[in-house]
Amino acid sequence: MPLPSRPRRGRHRHRSLLSVLGICATALTAAPAAAHAAPAGPSRPAGAHAKIDTAVLARMDAAEARGDGRVEAAVVLRAAAGSLPDGTATEVRRALARGTAADQAPVVDLVEANGDRVLNTFWLKNMVLVRATPDTLRQLAALAPVARVIPNFTLETPPGETPEKSAAAVARATAGATTWGLAKIGADKAQDDRKLTGAGVRVAVLDTGIDIAHPDLSGKLAGADSADPAHPGGWIEFDADGRPVPGSRPHDSAYHGTHVAGTVAGGDASGTRIGVAPGAELMGGLVIPGGRGSLAQVIAGMQWAIAPYAADGTPAGKPADVVSMSLGSDGYADELVEPARNIARAGAFPAFAIGNECLQGSAAPGNVFEAVSVGATDADDNVADFSCGEVVHKSNWSTPPAEWPDTYVVPDVSAPGVDVLSALPDGGYGTLDGTSMATPHVSGTVALMLQARPDLTVDEALAILTGTSRSDDRYGALPNPRYGHGRIDAYAAVTEAALNSGVRGTVTDGRSGKPLAGVAVARTDTGRTVTTDAAGRFSLRLAPGSHDLTLSRFGYQDTVTRERVRADRWTDVRLELARTRWATVSGTVTYGPTGTNLPAPPSACWTSRTR
Repeated sequence: MPLPSRPRRGRHRHRSLLSVLGICATALTAAPAAAHAAPAGPSRPAGAHAKIDTAVLARMDAAEARGDGRVEAAVVLRAAAGSLPDGTATEVRRALARGTAADQAPVVDLVEANGDRVLNTFWLKNMVLVRATPDTLRQLAALAPVARVIPNFTLETPPGETPEKSAAAVARATAGATTWGLAKIGADKAQDDRKLTGAGVRVAVLDTGIDIAHPDLSGKLAGADSADPAHPGGWIEFDADGRPVPGSRPHDSAYHGTHVAGTVAGGDASGTRIGVAPGAELMGGLVIPGGRGSLAQVIAGMQWAIAPYAADGTPAGKPADVVSMSLGSDGYADELVEPARNIARAGAFPAFAIGNECLQGSAAPGNVFEAVSVGATDADDNVADFSCGEVVHKSNWSTPPAEWPDTYVVPDVSAPGVDVLSALPDGGYGTLDGTSMATPHVSGTVALMLQARPDLTVDEALAILTGTSRSDDRYGALPNPRYGHGRIDAYAAVTEAALNSGVRGTVTDGRSGKPLAGVAVARTDTGRTVTTDAAGRFSLRLAPGSHDLTLSRFGYQDTVTRERVRADRWTDVRLELARTRWATVSGTVTYGPTGTNLPAPPSACWTSRTR
């Protein structure tokens, strides 16, 4: 989408990974977060009507004036309560489905009792899509479990993502054996030297579709039945209500999805390698036909990615390990928080493009705390002007989860996203700019990492991805709102991911014995650094041999320790830091020109995101 580390969330996510590519979307019917923002007033009375989005209220008034009765709306219920099992994506999905079905029963019963229609129900987000009379919508809003009644708003690809496909541009981009982006991140080296192609890893691209007849993508789409041209479990198309389109066969309704898929897993039919993980299997979900899709379409696609099925609803195929989902909304779309969180809770790695030309600093769902957001860089590792990023404040959201930190930085990482060559429908090629183009570089890199280490958890994958990223000080201390943790290095990431040895343990205060959070544990030779969590724990993958590690934290003396690592074993350690001399400084800060005392400012620090 041209559109300080996060604290660990208390649960490892599993092997399914989500990498959501960026399309900066616009709610054409209403801003997604508007359901929370409007104050009570003449057009938004207190009580049940206050739960109804102003756009839906306007449609209700129009329907009553016309006398034609019914309005489409999404009835959002409070997030399903209770903990989820720490199991597979399928187990988590089943738990979510059970919880939402019980919550949604009163809504479904009321709609059907009133003679109105339930268009669809969803479990990734606790939501029911209905077509109902204004009276029914008012009754639904009065139900205690109902949080909001909102439009099924539209998301679309951002302006400016038009491919450059002139002969001169394509000739320039195909002059080398590999695209500049693959060479920049070392994906070509990972393929050649380490023989990694992403084989055995599934990557779902939820976008405008995929032209699987393209010579660089032919034979790469998954399917439960290789003889079935509909590719059940590997292909699906959704209508505006989020229902599968019967008889749909793989195709691209525009060009965006084919371009994204080419960067993930394309071959070298043109003589130039375009795919980061050319051996990966693709899954294609058409959720934004022609570049525009509804909230229902997008959520349905996200559900399908982690629990795939054929167009008739029959379970088919295996869940994606990596999901590339090209959608978003400028600003803070609260309606995308629950789906993004539940994708992560179900074991998917939500790496979302952070957006292009954002008016509000960043785009959702990339700016959701649980998401892994991706910015765009050029061939000189400069962050593209269009690439969004900011320090996100919890207060930016209308109803943020209580456990979120007060602030955090987006993007998490950056990747090549300027003048990116990839496939276009009908066998063509072209270049595009955008964080949409950067994110599939991340998707493919994670596929390579999973081939190198199939049991890698999402938390571990992200820690390696951020920890091995390259950067300098041109945008300030890391992480920052331009680079995030830096531009990804696929070769370094897969090298570390392949290791099954290292050092792990706890760092404590040498005087009190209490665990120390925020201790930087760094290799003295490479600078590769990890940070202890709230319980003082850390782990660092290392090759067999002896390694010097430097431990540092404000208020403590820097300490260097040498640890020996054996092949296929983890060295467990308990390390202590000695305090420096501590003292208290007090006083008053005044504004020089007037001598006025200044109040204490809010903290300038923020939380970066590690798992």
